[in-house]
Amino acid sequence: MPIKPIDFEGMVNEIVSVKEKYGIPKAMYFVPDRLEITLQRIGEDKFSLDYQETFSYLPPLYLGLAIQSVVNFMNQVGIPKENITVLDDGVKLKYVGSFVSTVSPVLLEILIQKRTEESEIVSIIEGLVKTHKVFSRLSDFHRNWNNDIAKKFEGFIEKIYRIMLDHPSARSEMEAIARKYTGSSV
Repeated sequence: MPIKPIDFEGMVNEIVSVKEKYGIPKAMYFVPDRLEITLQRIGEDKFSLDYQETFSYLPPLYLGLAIQSVVNFMNQVGIPKENITVLDDGVKLKYVGSFVSTVSPVLLEILIQKRTEESEIVSIIEGLVKTHKVFSRLSDFHRNWNNDIAKKFEGFIEKIYRIMLDHPSARSEMEAIARKYTGSSV
């Protein structure tokens, strides 16, 4: 069952207004100390997410409160109760949805593992965008296998083989570049 898209920022802004009106302090959010994430692509824009977060550092009384808080939050953002399993030390979630609805919450949980400033998060995201661009220049990504891709791959292997025979220094030149930047070869 897909998560219903919501205006999360709008919802939080309204909740903050009510909290400010009554003098309610910011919530205490306990960051899980262990994340287990399995993401499987099952379609063009359809992913299966198995996600588990645990809080081994919390005493039992507070662990129960943290777990209930996580379950309540997941319900508030549209995750059906039947997709959430309460564990002894955390919460497990099974969900199928679009790329954005499965990857975004996981990225957020990863980013909050370390206390960071907004500028550091922006730098991380910009670094990811830059790395994606670089990989896209270096590689032709394929997400399935069929006869056309098999022929293309065989042609690629043949072409690489011919180039390496005609230009044996190409490999050593690329290895030298890798050593220059990383200290190790490809």
